[in-house]
Amino acid sequence: MKSQARLSDRAELSAIESKLKYSLRPVAPRPDFVQELQQQLFQQFHKLPALTKFSLSYFIWLSLVLLLAILLLFAMSVRMLVFLVSMFSLLSKIFQRPK
Repeated sequence: MKSQARLSDRAELSAIESKLKYSLRPVAPRPDFVQELQQQLFQQFHKLPALTKFSLSYFIWLSLVLLLAILLLFAMSVRMLVFLVSMFSLLSKIFQRPK
């Protein structure tokens, strides 16, 4: 039921789009609108240096924490491998005992 509703919505939408395609025509943007938009974008980019200083220190701390976490996981995996190898050697000695 939902799929049929979606299909009918898509059909209606495509019908509207085809009608609009013939009635709409492209227009050139107003120069004052473009200039105002550029000013707003430049204002946003001027705020970025303050963010990059914070982001750089945050990135350094995050990298350090991730490096320590990776080293901890590596050390734990090595200890687990040593434990498993010793356990398998112990089990093989137990099963190889003469009865």
